[in-house]
Amino acid sequence: VIKFTVPGNPVPQGRQRFFRRGKFVGNYQPHESRDYKSKVEMIARQLNIDMITNPVTVKIDFYFIRPKKFCRKKDNAGRIACPVRPDIDNLCKAVFDALNGIAWRDDGLIWSVGARKWYCEIGGKPRTEIEAY
Repeated sequence: VIKFTVPGNPVPQGRQRFFRRGKFVGNYQPHESRDYKSKVEMIARQLNIDMITNPVTVKIDFYFIRPKKFCRKKDNAGRIACPVRPDIDNLCKAVFDALNGIAWRDDGLIWSVGARKWYCEIGGKPRTEIEAY
């Protein structure tokens, strides 16, 4: 079982961007996505985890900063569902791509995914909790 937490606001996988310089056309990823994926990768490498070579089940909880409109006394103090953008599939894709070659050989080995988006509990910090087995 691999289980770890990535501090900071979760960032979805961004779309590739293209540019043109004369006859040359290049592409790049948005820096927010690239920075988030490198953070996930760095934390996973620090754990020195063994690579999973069998089919993988992944559970991910994404925690976002809680908006002020949900910080009233009558609101639940614990975590609450986050039904707004970014899309959960793009969030998962960023994590899957970051862990390729570290936690598993290829993200094609993932056969089961459970993912949820939450607003943090009051006073909580944004983070991504990842569990794979």
